[in-house]
Amino acid sequence: MVYEKPFEALHWDLIHHEPSLAKTRYFSHSVDPVTKYQMGEDISDKKQTPASLLGHISFVKTQFGLDIRTIHSDNETALVSTISSEAQARGINFETAPSHQPEQNGYAERYGALITSMARQLTEDAGLPHSLWHEASRAAIYIQNRIPHHALDWKSPSEVLASHLGEKAPHWLQLKPDLSNLRVYGCKAFVRTHNIPRLAKLAPRAEIGYLVGYEASNIWRIWIPAKNRIIRARDVEFDETKFYKGEEEHSPIKLYDDSSQLISTIDDYTSSCIFDDIDIPDPSQTAQGGGMGQIDQPVPVPDENHTVPDEIHTAEDLVDQPVPVPEETQPDQDLILGDLPLSPPLEPEAECVSEPQSEVDDLFPTSPVLGKRSRSPSPSPEDEKRPRINLTAFYQAFSSNQIMPKKHMVSSIPPPPGDFSQVKSHPFRREFLQAMDVEFNKLVQMGTFEPIPSSRIRESHVRDCGDLNQKHCIKHQVLPLKWAYDYKSDEKGFVTRFKARLCVRGDLQVPDFQDARTSTLAARTFRTLIAIITTFDLDTFQMDAVNAFLNSRLDNEVYCQYPAGIGSNGKHLRLRRALYGLRIAGKRWETDIRTMLISLGFKPCPEDPCLYSDDKMIIMLFVDDFLAAYHPSESEHAFHIRDLLEQRYEMKRSGELTQFIGIRITRDRETRRTWISQGAYIEKIATKFNLLDRRTPHTPLPSDLSQVTRPAETPPDPTLVHLYQQKCGSTLFPATWTRPDTTFANQVLARSLTRCTDAHLKAVDHLISYLHGTKDLAICFDGRKQTVAFTAASDASFADNPDRKSSEGFIFSLFGGPVEWRARKQRTITTSTTEAELLALSHAARQYYWMKATLQTVDLLVSENSSFQTKLRHVDIHQLWILQEVQAKRLQIQWIDTNNMPADGLTKALTRPKHDAFIRQLGMEQIPFSPDV
Repeated sequence: MVYEKPFEALHWDLIHHEPSLAKTRYFSHSVDPVTKYQMGEDISDKKQTPASLLGHISFVKTQFGLDIRTIHSDNETALVSTISSEAQARGINFETAPSHQPEQNGYAERYGALITSMARQLTEDAGLPHSLWHEASRAAIYIQNRIPHHALDWKSPSEVLASHLGEKAPHWLQLKPDLSNLRVYGCKAFVRTHNIPRLAKLAPRAEIGYLVGYEASNIWRIWIPAKNRIIRARDVEFDETKFYKGEEEHSPIKLYDDSSQLISTIDDYTSSCIFDDIDIPDPSQTAQGGGMGQIDQPVPVPDENHTVPDEIHTAEDLVDQPVPVPEETQPDQDLILGDLPLSPPLEPEAECVSEPQSEVDDLFPTSPVLGKRSRSPSPSPEDEKRPRINLTAFYQAFSSNQIMPKKHMVSSIPPPPGDFSQVKSHPFRREFLQAMDVEFNKLVQMGTFEPIPSSRIRESHVRDCGDLNQKHCIKHQVLPLKWAYDYKSDEKGFVTRFKARLCVRGDLQVPDFQDARTSTLAARTFRTLIAIITTFDLDTFQMDAVNAFLNSRLDNEVYCQYPAGIGSNGKHLRLRRALYGLRIAGKRWETDIRTMLISLGFKPCPEDPCLYSDDKMIIMLFVDDFLAAYHPSESEHAFHIRDLLEQRYEMKRSGELTQFIGIRITRDRETRRTWISQGAYIEKIATKFNLLDRRTPHTPLPSDLSQVTRPAETPPDPTLVHLYQQKCGSTLFPATWTRPDTTFANQVLARSLTRCTDAHLKAVDHLISYLHGTKDLAICFDGRKQTVAFTAASDASFADNPDRKSSEGFIFSLFGGPVEWRARKQRTITTSTTEAELLALSHAARQYYWMKATLQTVDLLVSENSSFQTKLRHVDIHQLWILQEVQAKRLQIQWIDTNNMPADGLTKALTRPKHDAFIRQLGMEQIPFSPDV
């Protein structure tokens, strides 16, 4: 029978359990088939069953003012004999299922199993004993009554019941359920202790317990293991990261003194003969010397007067230096331990033989950045008079149990220096100074610039420009140089090396008439190639052109100042090669590599000049990063091309496809699946804006956009605008490359870049928190799926903006994964939903032809029958381009309902259930492989 009103019927069941902490063995459970609202309580004996059910009937009558007409139950013997007469007296129809036919009481059985399953999951996840099943079952009902149900059109039972009751609803039953009291079930709770004796000043002020139930907005049920009882408490502090670990957690803490290993290792310690004046000296070496000297020498930082030697040595061994632990700020004075208690000196087992000075100089040549290395000064006579102490014991004591991190996450260390002045105080100053040394030496070796006297520039300026005070003479403008610092990381975000790059301040260069425009790899091309590689199981390799721009020579005069940290001696630098930052540097490199690839038989893609192909392989470029894909049978040809490129340019091989321009690529060739994600970048921006500890939202934006669709009426604070623009710009990278689920949110927030409010700032923080909580959500390309190779979906939301313009979006999928998407506001106002849908469809169709041409370039043909999915049911159109394409059978249009429309999430903010469905429609999923840490 189908019921229309709440509690016209009540389905009841009795669930059997093991004895609980409260000595109960049964759970009396009932559910309303209309609102799905549930009630339940634990009882100790079957004789209490009739009273329990009658209590449910009275609760519905008293709280909701509703009369139950029918009760459905199984054939419970303890209930039938007693309740039948009582129900008949109240005018209630009491129906029972046949014996041994529980499926006849389907509602109660199904929802009872749901509560039992949820209670089991709650206790298992929290590590709570099974004797607390009665509390977990109550908590499960409390939660189920407040969360959305698919059968209720994603509304909660409490919301549906409150909407039916209207003004008759009790005060505690709200139309929008209050979830502010929900905490992680089973988490540790500190319950305030009351009635402490006045003189017990040191008595504990709180009891340790664990959350097992919810009663009201500020009342919780707490289990106290020490007393093995459950209390109701209001004054509670929760630690939602800790849970019950058994009785040993509440036992006294045991202390262990494991000094045997430390003592034994001191006797076995052998002093090292390798020392470095910049690092902490070896303790055994110090014990042999007369005095302490310096525990740590500060790193010598070059000043502006540091001169460049005539001959600059290389430092090849420093290019891929391992990542050390950051150095702490060093004390200004030497550390003196003369007043410490002395231990008998230990004789070293081996005598350290110092190396000749010439050999040390050969190992560490003179550096234009670090300067000439020198030994620590000899101890002074005052230091010689101090008692000698052996530091081996101290060193061993501090280092024996110290765990030194082998890797650093980029998100967990300070940001790189902004300029040279910040290097001096940076924790990784030594590493960045060494990277500067490597960079400058490399540039000198390649003949990037040559020193010239400043007077020669002045003479040429007067000769060619006439006026010495003329500042905008293009030919003789002297540009400053700038150091740019960065961390190089792997696909998981761990630092691999430190990078210092010398750049020209091209932004200060006087504009000329040379074409400086360069091509940039389209994100859609990258995703398309990944989809092709996955589906056809292609082999890949990556390469990085070292100092790519420097392969291009300059034919015009460009002068620069000496970089910070390098003394000029009254000279300037004339550039001979296209240094990074120069306006035409990118264009020169693009022309050079394009000429090279064409000479090797490759053809550039007209739709994307960064994509090249021949009959046997595909090469994709992103500035100086190369990605090649080829069939395993063409390996010989691919390796030949790689060798030719390495003969022309200095290349660094990166091996198989695991990371490209900061995007992590996880590939499972056995199952032909590939995931692309940007977890490391998202972690970086969440750390930058201090948003790591926020609770993860379930959607990129709240479903109510009224606060963020209207810009500020008055000009906002410039500081607020700058911060908002930084955050919006940071979220644009993942929205463009790997996170189509945030595209609509990003374009909505970008509409108010100069007229933002506090609500906009809160919304972009919401978006970043969502990204961080779902940082392992990835686009998945699945070569096993038996689906249409290429599909396109277009959607529009009519007049949904304050200016009455419509929002539109489209998404293209190739081999199961999205390769192209767009969300934007239409530029014109449409008069109907049909017109808005048609305009969106025409925009998507034009982009489809670009995609088709790109695929044909790599010999991957798309069928003429490729279908467009749209919500456009019927259109009365004449003399329109889209009609022409349909009639020519170049496009095929198919209608699709809203619930199955993949582009729906690109036109509006979705609720959580619909957003979850949108994620599945996009073909996105969590990366199944846990990152190595």
